[in-house]
Amino acid sequence: MQTSGISDSQFCLIKSHYTKLKLLERFRRRSPEVLSETQSSIKTHIKAKSIERVRQFLLEESERLRDRFSNNHWKVVLHEGMANSYKFTEGCCLTQ
Repeated sequence: MQTSGISDSQFCLIKSHYTKLKLLERFRRRSPEVLSETQSSIKTHIKAKSIERVRQFLLEESERLRDRFSNNHWKVVLHEGMANSYKFTEGCCLTQ
């Protein structure tokens, strides 16, 4: 779905990359492992769990990955998505 701020030509290029590189399929296969590892890290490293502390941890991890890879690397985007997902952060707080 094209969002505002993206021109038609940019959207066509992005769509082409996703199709040719089979990015959605690759994300679908690899994301569950990262989600599981991240939940385990949160459980191990954050003693006083709150939604805001979990969110902060995820954003810090996103920045660390951004420094290592790039802004658009799928793990960076996934960690930002987890940080912005109330359902995910709440679930991490409930998991003891």
